[in-house]
Amino acid sequence: MGQPPHFWNAMTGLASLAGVVALIVGGLFGAYEYADRKEMQRATETMAMIEIWETRGAQQAYLDLSRALEKHLSDTPAEDRNDPDNALTLRDNIARRAMRDHPGAYDKVVYFFSRLSLCVQASLCSEPVARTFFGDSLHSFKSWFEDEKARRRQWTPAHGRELDVLSVRFQGPE
Repeated sequence: MGQPPHFWNAMTGLASLAGVVALIVGGLFGAYEYADRKEMQRATETMAMIEIWETRGAQQAYLDLSRALEKHLSDTPAEDRNDPDNALTLRDNIARRAMRDHPGAYDKVVYFFSRLSLCVQASLCSEPVARTFFGDSLHSFKSWFEDEKARRRQWTPAHGRELDVLSVRFQGPE
């Protein structure tokens, strides 16, 4: 072959190095593709949850409650709305009136957010997509109905726990 042995040793070493580099690059690309595919599956599952929200009554229940809250708040005299000593009681009373106006709406919304929470916790749903789409609605709902959730926990200790879990996750880093 006419080449000195150290030449062939160097060529073998280069070929081995190229093989190792190709193996590492291939592994990294495979890991990236896997992670990308998993996130795409989570986004798809989150879109399915959005579809459920929009078509199976949870969004309508949320909107019904929101409109009733707005109506009852606007019907409340300004001096009562601006009294800081009365704020929590007023908020709870308005929430109760909204629930009386729309029986079952509170339960539909709690059920949906509990289901979404489990989906996010199991990494079946995309947390960033869920946070973007549902974060404001969850925060608003929790702020108005915190007292109702606490009342129901008296006889059902786990009531609304998933809303709390989801709320904490949504407050985390973007």
